[in-house]
Amino acid sequence: MYSRRDTAAWQSGFTLVELLIVIVVIAILAAIATVSYNGISDRAIETKMVSTANTLEKKVKLKAVTDGKASPTSNPSTAEQTRQHYQIDDAGDNIVVTTHAVNGACVASLSDTCDYEDPIYDRNDIVRMEIYSEGTSGGCQSSGGVLIWHPWLTKEDWNVIEIPDDPDLGVGISCSAAV
Repeated sequence: MYSRRDTAAWQSGFTLVELLIVIVVIAILAAIATVSYNGISDRAIETKMVSTANTLEKKVKLKAVTDGKASPTSNPSTAEQTRQHYQIDDAGDNIVVTTHAVNGACVASLSDTCDYEDPIYDRNDIVRMEIYSEGTSGGCQSSGGVLIWHPWLTKEDWNVIEIPDDPDLGVGISCSAAV
């Protein structure tokens, strides 16, 4: 039989098993909260990218109506002028504008960056806007227009908005011979 003193000592404090159970429960709740937060922030980035791409699409389509085609009719000489042409000069660094020559080469003076190793291309909150002009160079033919795209968070699928100067041709460059 236990004495009053033994019973009081036995009832105070927690056992090691009880403490471990509490720690495990707290760890599980923390893991669930972290996963939920990451999902919410991923969806926020995705929503921001979709919104930015849709805004760019509207601006390019407006230019296509006023200029007669999506790619600039007056050739801007800098990336800043290209951004001003589409009224995205105040868009910040979440939009990368790249202009391509008829042979597919990135035109450095007209592009935010031509360095595809630039860490900016690895950011998954960046929307890319690629501008192609019409023309022929050597064995290459360029169909004018604008591509707006951004990687989804998995970086495996792409969401591409294509705004061609000529709906029958699409946007891009095809080469029949090495340039």
